[in-house]
Amino acid sequence: MKITKLSATLLVLIPAISLPVSALQVGQGLVTFNGEVVTDTCTIENDNLVVLLPTVSSQSMQTAGIEAGIKNFNIKVKDCPGSFKKVQAHFEPLGSIGTGEINYKTWNLVNDYTATSGTTNAATNVEVRLFNSDHTQIRPGDTGAEVDVVNGAATMTYAGGYYSTGAVGAGMVSAHIVYTLAYP
Repeated sequence: MKITKLSATLLVLIPAISLPVSALQVGQGLVTFNGEVVTDTCTIENDNLVVLLPTVSSQSMQTAGIEAGIKNFNIKVKDCPGSFKKVQAHFEPLGSIGTGEINYKTWNLVNDYTATSGTTNAATNVEVRLFNSDHTQIRPGDTGAEVDVVNGAATMTYAGGYYSTGAVGAGMVSAHIVYTLAYP
């Protein structure tokens, strides 16, 4: 796994930058990205997870905005360097396996099984939503809740579940996302 720690700073007032004033026009600002890439990492014990969501009835998901079948999963790490006090999973919005599509209105993972993928038994109007263990949504591109590294190991608990975008039609659901370990 690649290790990244990234913070973004939006600078509305830019007097500390050595850009000429004429370089930015009225109505423009500057975004500066600062981060750190380290050579050390924790070892992921279970890097390719398959979360089997429970079978639910489409009858219980007949309007948009219904969450169902939420199931926890754990990402376990070990052999973390002593300097790492916390770890978290950063869920990448791009480069995911499968279609890796994101619905940027709901911030959910789009069902990989669709009529265009050749799957004839794809569920319709359903996506997969990511959650922290406290049931707050994790948007693809965001980082999940951090956990303490104790004796070089940690277990991050997250969840996934169905999310309806309308009256759900019965069928198969699959979604994928890549994560990267981050060290706050």
